[in-house]
Amino acid sequence: MPTSSSMTIRFEFQGHWYIDDVNIVQNSTDISLIINGDFESNLTNWIVNSSEIYVDRNPNLAHTGSAYLVGRSQDQLNSIEQTFHVQFDQWIEISFWWKYDAESNQTNDNLCQAIGQLI
Repeated sequence: MPTSSSMTIRFEFQGHWYIDDVNIVQNSTDISLIINGDFESNLTNWIVNSSEIYVDRNPNLAHTGSAYLVGRSQDQLNSIEQTFHVQFDQWIEISFWWKYDAESNQTNDNLCQAIGQLI
């Protein structure tokens, strides 16, 4: 439950991964608080901290549509985030599609870590 009117969702990843269909709704509505959660508009409205995070287009790999986020990192956590507005004292629901690509991972220990954090 939010305690502020502005929140940030941040995903931190290590390894080789895909993410798509990030969605946050409040009070069981169908109105998404996230802009461009399907990445069909590339990285619009997202803050990215690494050149190893980019949007790719392949309908066979995307969860829905044709675009999805790709990240590759061997040594450090890379992150992507977006700030959105909420109403006080109303539950929020967060959903997203995430896939770890173990076959393409080039790290020595095959570690893939995903951390979702609301700030």
